Amino acid sequence: MSENKGNFLLFAADYLIQQSCGGTLRLFTTKDERFKSEAFIAEAKEVYTALINSHISDPKQRLKVFDKNSVCLPTRKIGKNNPKEEEIKADNAARQEWNRTADMALITGISEETILVIKQTQIHEKVSRSIRDSSWLPNLFRSIVSKAKDLLLSQEIPPVSLYLTGGIVGSVISTLI
Repeated sequence: MSENKGNFLLFAADYLIQQSCGGTLRLFTTKDERFKSEAFIAEAKEVYTALINSHISDPKQRLKVFDKNSVCLPTRKIGKNNPKEEEIKADNAARQEWNRTADMALITGISEETILVIKQTQIHEKVSRSIRDSSWLPNLFRSIVSKAKDLLLSQEIPPVSLYLTGGIVGSVISTLI
């Protein structure tokens, strides 16, 4: 008899004995809430990202954990055979447009704090409210992101210092002004 069959028979016999004695077989313990905490998830992401990066020699190919406190919006991954693929692509396009606008705003001198306030008040809070009130509406999400982008574009650009007027940054700023 192979070892696998022997182990299975021992398991089955143990199960039958426990059932006949009125005992219950518990293969798994109760859920440990610490594994669902944000701190644990953040730490696990960091550890596994570092582990993966230790096997990648090219620094350009290395992975990064997305910073939730950045001015950018994360794009969503599209799974294989996802029926909502077109919807996710449209959402990602809106997110990328916001990210480009936020990056340009940073280059032109709008403070990161201002962009984060707009992101929080005009995107996060409005999307959370809309989900709470009427579930997920993709067109509404794209509309909210578009309005936030327009608000960001309407922010007054601070005066450009002489230091920034030279080189690549200066040429980008001069094309925007």
